[in-house]
Amino acid sequence: MPRSIPIPPRTRVIDGVVVSRDELSRGIRTERVDDDIRRWAKRRVAETQRTMAGQRACAMHAGYRDGLAMALEDVVAHLMRTEQMCLRWRSEMIEQVRGLLTCASRHPEALLAALDDALHAFADVPSEVPVTIVLPVLLKPRRDEIRARVQAACHAPLKLEFRATDERISVHRGSTVIEYDPHDYVARAEAALDIDPNASKADLHAMLAPALRSLGEHVAALATDSDQTERIANMGHDVDAARCRAIAPAIGRFDTTAGDDEHR
Repeated sequence: MPRSIPIPPRTRVIDGVVVSRDELSRGIRTERVDDDIRRWAKRRVAETQRTMAGQRACAMHAGYRDGLAMALEDVVAHLMRTEQMCLRWRSEMIEQVRGLLTCASRHPEALLAALDDALHAFADVPSEVPVTIVLPVLLKPRRDEIRARVQAACHAPLKLEFRATDERISVHRGSTVIEYDPHDYVARAEAALDIDPNASKADLHAMLAPALRSLGEHVAALATDSDQTERIANMGHDVDAARCRAIAPAIGRFDTTAGDDEHR
């Protein structure tokens, strides 16, 4: 038996650190959790960007919808102001026309023209039947002209009467009386102007139906896009919440491991 048994020399560690197996395992777990956290953070950033894009699109749709509603409100207000302005203008025009008709119907030439029409209506009456004419007092200065007109129309005895309180012209001959009343003339003329300024509902619906149909389709499309955007955003929030719940235990383990390392 040899006196000396060869014993292999101990392996010398040159410029190194001895790390236990437990510490290596904790380091691997820590690195794995760190990688998980990094991947989760990247996914979180991407999902946040998608959520922000969806919210931005939703805000754009909502802003466009609100802007469109405000524009329609402005259009309705403008139409209402225009309608009120048209009604006021119409009332003013009717008052002006009424004033013009009143002045024209009481003008001496208009009264004489009405007298000529009445005399022509009596053209077939025998000439011996007398004529009585009642006139407003404003025609009294022209009585000679009136006599000439009557004599040119019919050779009948003539009697002229002038009244200060009556604006009508009355021509009496036999049992027939013809009258011209300026008030009645103006009233009949105003009746012709009495037109309903408001269009019928059927005409309005027929006129606005194409525009309203197109507007309704556009608003429905905006509402659909907005609903889809909200669903995508809500889905992103749900996924984020689930992933937060899934990553929480790993983060807790990482915190515990770090504490153990500090104690060591």
